[in-house]
Amino acid sequence: AQINPTAGDISRNLDLHIEAYEEAAENADLVVFSEGSLTGYPVGDLALHEQFIKDCEQANETLIELTQGEGKPGILFGTVMVDEAVEKPFYAYASKHRRMKGQVFNAAIMAENGEVIGKRFKRSLPTFGPFDEARWFEPGPLQGPVLFRGAKIGLQICDDAWKEDGPETLEETGTDMMIALNGSGYTSDIMDQRHAAMTRLSQVHGYPIIYTNLVGGQDGMVFDGGGFCINPGGDFAGCFPLGETGVFNTRWMKVEGSWRCVSAPKDEPETSWAAVAKIIRLGVADFARKNRLSIEVADVAHPATK
Repeated sequence: AQINPTAGDISRNLDLHIEAYEEAAENADLVVFSEGSLTGYPVGDLALHEQFIKDCEQANETLIELTQGEGKPGILFGTVMVDEAVEKPFYAYASKHRRMKGQVFNAAIMAENGEVIGKRFKRSLPTFGPFDEARWFEPGPLQGPVLFRGAKIGLQICDDAWKEDGPETLEETGTDMMIALNGSGYTSDIMDQRHAAMTRLSQVHGYPIIYTNLVGGQDGMVFDGGGFCINPGGDFAGCFPLGETGVFNTRWMKVEGSWRCVSAPKDEPETSWAAVAKIIRLGVADFARKNRLSIEVADVAHPATK
């Protein structure tokens, strides 16, 4: 499910999740979202405010309860979580309305039949450009896969998939498939970088990969969606539309002991000038919409595409 959340607008983002989940429910085993899909991304210092954390926890519970019932699909989404069991570091403090990280994590939750079956905390916290995650969150531990309907699914959140220790741990713990939840901004060469990195991971560790990403403009970035699937050994298996929201089905089968993607919405990624224009248009339109400005964005093709 590629959705376009707004950072901090948990109520609206929750509605987007429910709509996508219900649309997918008839045919899906698992509905997968992206990094920070429930909170929007990046959330900045909202992650340090008690009320924001409480709102996140309530919305988390709503999505978990959504999976209750026989035959309903599971859900995997990105959010913010507090783990009270983690010992607070010496620098952590809290006031009536504010906390200093310590027990707050950039998280992914997997739920089925009304219960959390797995939660994972982001380990590699970027501190460049618009990101200052080491200020907002604590790093999580290395962890193995989550067992979902007979498949061991490894979860990596954005930068974690680009480091060696997390994917290596997944291989060592018998992962059948890796899902990478991303909040990755668009640049002209980012598609090549993503495909090369995930292809290499699959070649090195042997498991297939589902790469998901947010959609929409936020805080000087544009998230392009552009998710894709990699089969064992690094073969490109298909992708999702660039810059578009919606629910996109992939079908997986176990072939000779390995899970393989046998169908996806698109065969090839979009890399033309028309694709670049689509993302620029999306970013400008979202800047206006999310800041409640009244402007028009003309849909004019780049000369090279005529």
